[in-house]
Amino acid sequence: MKAWILPLAGAALFSQGLMAHGPDAVENLPEGMVQSRLTQTPSIDGLQVLLLEGPSQGMMVMYQKPEPLTLHGGDEEPFLRFSQEGVQANLASSTWQALKETGGDEATKEPAVAWTPVSDSGRYAWMDPRLSDAPTPSDKSRRQVLSHWEMVITRHGEEFRLRGEHYWQPIEQPATPAQSDHHSH
Repeated sequence: MKAWILPLAGAALFSQGLMAHGPDAVENLPEGMVQSRLTQTPSIDGLQVLLLEGPSQGMMVMYQKPEPLTLHGGDEEPFLRFSQEGVQANLASSTWQALKETGGDEATKEPAVAWTPVSDSGRYAWMDPRLSDAPTPSDKSRRQVLSHWEMVITRHGEEFRLRGEHYWQPIEQPATPAQSDHHSH
Protein backbone atom coordinates (compact mmCIF):
# COMPACT_ATOMS: atom_id res chain seq x y z
CA MET A 1 0.00 0.00 0.00
CA LYS A 2 1.37 3.42 -0.89
CA ALA A 3 1.33 6.41 1.45
CA TRP A 4 -1.54 8.83 0.98
CA ILE A 5 -0.51 12.27 -0.19
CA LEU A 6 -2.75 14.98 1.19
CA PRO A 7 -3.61 18.25 -0.55
CA LEU A 8 -2.47 21.52 0.92
CA ALA A 9 -5.25 23.73 2.25
CA GLY A 10 -4.63 26.38 -0.41
CA ALA A 11 -4.77 23.82 -3.18
CA ALA A 12 -8.00 22.43 -1.77
CA LEU A 13 -9.54 25.90 -1.57
CA PHE A 14 -8.36 26.72 -5.08
CA SER A 15 -9.76 23.50 -6.51
CA GLN A 16 -13.13 24.30 -4.95
CA GLY A 17 -13.15 27.76 -6.53
CA LEU A 18 -12.95 29.58 -3.22
CA MET A 19 -9.99 31.71 -4.23
CA ALA A 20 -11.65 33.06 -7.38
CA HIS A 21 -11.87 36.82 -7.92
CA GLY A 22 -14.76 38.86 -6.59
CA PRO A 23 -17.26 38.36 -3.78
CA ASP A 24 -19.84 36.81 -6.12
CA ALA A 25 -17.54 33.79 -6.65
CA VAL A 26 -17.56 32.80 -2.95
CA GLU A 27 -20.54 30.83 -1.74
CA ASN A 28 -21.06 28.51 1.21
CA LEU A 29 -17.67 29.34 2.72
CA PRO A 30 -17.35 27.41 6.01
CA GLU A 31 -17.09 29.39 9.25
CA GLY A 32 -13.79 27.73 10.04
CA MET A 33 -11.93 24.45 10.39
CA VAL A 34 -10.74 22.18 13.16
CA GLN A 35 -6.97 21.87 12.70
CA SER A 36 -4.19 20.18 14.61
CA ARG A 37 -0.69 21.33 15.48
CA LEU A 38 2.34 19.79 17.16
CA THR A 39 3.12 21.04 20.65
CA GLN A 40 5.92 18.61 21.59
CA THR A 41 8.15 16.55 19.32
CA PRO A 42 10.54 14.20 21.11
CA SER A 43 14.22 14.81 20.62
CA ILE A 44 15.11 11.60 18.78
CA ASP A 45 18.08 11.84 16.43
CA GLY A 46 16.93 11.35 12.83
CA LEU A 47 13.19 11.80 13.54
CA GLN A 48 11.13 14.42 11.70
CA VAL A 49 7.36 14.80 12.04
CA LEU A 50 5.20 16.99 9.84
CA LEU A 51 1.48 17.61 9.96
CA LEU A 52 0.00 17.87 6.48
CA GLU A 53 -2.60 20.59 6.07
CA GLY A 54 -5.94 20.06 4.40
CA PRO A 55 -9.62 19.47 5.08
CA SER A 56 -8.55 16.13 6.63
CA GLN A 57 -5.12 16.45 8.17
CA GLY A 58 -2.43 13.87 7.83
CA MET A 59 0.94 13.14 9.36
CA MET A 60 4.28 12.41 7.72
CA VAL A 61 7.06 10.79 9.71
CA MET A 62 10.62 10.53 8.46
CA TYR A 63 13.25 8.51 10.31
CA GLN A 64 16.72 7.72 8.95
CA LYS A 65 18.63 5.92 11.70
CA PRO A 66 19.61 2.23 12.00
CA GLU A 67 17.89 1.67 15.37
CA PRO A 68 14.23 0.63 14.84
CA LEU A 69 11.58 3.08 16.02
CA THR A 70 7.91 2.19 16.64
CA LEU A 71 4.93 4.55 16.54
CA HIS A 72 1.97 3.38 18.56
CA GLY A 73 -1.66 3.67 17.54
CA GLY A 74 -4.67 5.17 19.29
CA ASP A 75 -4.90 2.19 21.67
CA GLU A 76 -1.11 2.39 22.27
CA GLU A 77 -0.66 -0.76 20.17
CA PRO A 78 2.35 -1.07 17.83
CA PHE A 79 1.22 0.72 14.64
CA LEU A 80 4.18 1.62 12.38
CA ARG A 81 7.80 0.47 12.64
CA PHE A 82 10.64 2.42 10.99
CA SER A 83 14.00 0.75 10.34
CA GLN A 84 16.81 0.62 7.77
CA GLU A 85 14.63 -1.69 5.68
CA GLY A 86 11.86 0.95 5.47
CA VAL A 87 8.46 1.24 7.14
CA GLN A 88 6.24 -1.62 8.23
CA ALA A 89 2.62 -1.49 9.40
CA ASN A 90 1.13 -3.77 12.02
CA LEU A 91 -1.93 -5.25 10.27
CA ALA A 92 -3.41 -6.09 13.69
CA SER A 93 -3.26 -2.46 14.88
CA SER A 94 -6.71 -0.96 15.51
CA THR A 95 -5.38 2.30 14.05
CA TRP A 96 -4.23 0.50 10.88
CA GLN A 97 -7.61 -1.25 10.68
CA ALA A 98 -9.36 2.16 10.91
CA LEU A 99 -7.17 3.46 8.06
CA LYS A 100 -8.05 0.43 5.92
CA GLU A 101 -11.77 1.00 6.54
CA THR A 102 -11.40 4.68 5.61
CA GLY A 103 -9.39 3.78 2.51
CA GLY A 104 -12.06 1.39 1.27
CA ASP A 105 -10.06 -1.83 1.76
CA GLU A 106 -11.81 -4.58 3.65
CA ALA A 107 -10.51 -4.82 7.24
CA THR A 108 -9.35 -8.24 8.38
CA LYS A 109 -8.63 -9.75 11.76
CA GLU A 110 -4.92 -10.37 12.19
CA PRO A 111 -2.81 -11.93 14.95
CA ALA A 112 -1.58 -9.74 17.84
CA VAL A 113 1.26 -8.27 15.74
CA ALA A 114 1.60 -8.85 11.99
CA TRP A 115 4.18 -6.58 10.33
CA THR A 116 4.01 -5.94 6.59
CA PRO A 117 6.12 -3.54 4.47
CA VAL A 118 4.36 -0.31 3.40
CA SER A 119 7.35 1.78 2.28
CA ASP A 120 10.94 1.00 1.32
CA SER A 121 12.06 4.51 2.30
CA GLY A 122 12.37 5.94 5.78
CA ARG A 123 9.18 8.00 5.48
CA TYR A 124 5.45 7.40 5.54
CA ALA A 125 2.35 9.63 5.43
CA TRP A 126 -1.17 8.77 6.51
CA MET A 127 -4.42 10.34 7.68
CA ASP A 128 -4.25 9.60 11.40
CA PRO A 129 -7.67 9.47 13.10
CA ARG A 130 -6.24 11.25 16.16
CA LEU A 131 -5.77 14.40 14.08
CA SER A 132 -9.47 14.74 13.25
CA ASP A 133 -10.97 13.65 16.55
CA ALA A 134 -12.15 17.00 17.96
CA PRO A 135 -15.56 18.59 18.44
CA THR A 136 -16.63 21.77 16.64
CA PRO A 137 -16.89 24.63 19.16
CA SER A 138 -20.13 26.48 19.89
CA ASP A 139 -18.31 29.86 19.62
CA LYS A 140 -16.89 29.83 16.10
CA SER A 141 -15.80 33.48 16.04
CA ARG A 142 -12.33 33.04 17.57
CA ARG A 143 -9.32 30.73 17.39
CA GLN A 144 -9.35 28.39 20.38
CA VAL A 145 -7.80 25.13 21.62
CA LEU A 146 -10.37 22.33 21.64
CA SER A 147 -8.47 19.27 22.90
CA HIS A 148 -5.07 17.61 23.13
CA TRP A 149 -3.69 14.40 21.59
CA GLU A 150 -0.55 12.32 21.92
CA MET A 151 1.28 9.47 20.26
CA VAL A 152 3.65 7.06 22.00
CA ILE A 153 6.97 6.36 20.25
CA THR A 154 9.37 3.67 21.42
CA ARG A 155 13.02 3.09 20.57
CA HIS A 156 15.36 0.69 22.41
CA GLY A 157 12.58 0.09 24.96
CA GLU A 158 12.52 3.80 25.85
CA GLU A 159 9.15 5.58 25.57
CA PHE A 160 8.71 9.07 24.12
CA ARG A 161 5.61 11.22 23.60
CA LEU A 162 4.64 13.19 20.51
CA ARG A 163 1.97 15.71 21.54
CA GLY A 164 -0.35 18.09 19.80
CA GLU A 165 -3.57 19.98 20.12
CA HIS A 166 -6.72 20.47 18.09
CA TYR A 167 -7.82 24.05 17.59
CA TRP A 168 -10.61 25.91 15.86
CA GLN A 169 -9.44 28.29 13.13
CA PRO A 170 -12.15 30.71 11.95
CA ILE A 171 -12.08 31.58 8.27
CA GLU A 172 -12.36 35.28 7.58
CA GLN A 173 -15.53 35.84 5.61
CA PRO A 174 -15.11 38.11 2.55
CA ALA A 175 -16.90 41.44 2.58
CA THR A 176 -20.04 41.66 0.47
CA PRO A 177 -20.26 44.48 -2.09
CA ALA A 178 -22.54 46.44 0.29
CA GLN A 179 -20.02 46.09 3.17
CA SER A 180 -17.13 47.12 0.91
CA ASP A 181 -18.99 50.26 -0.23
CA HIS A 182 -19.92 51.13 3.36
CA HIS A 183 -16.30 50.91 4.58
CA SER A 184 -14.84 52.89 1.70
CA HIS A 185 -16.79 56.07 2.49
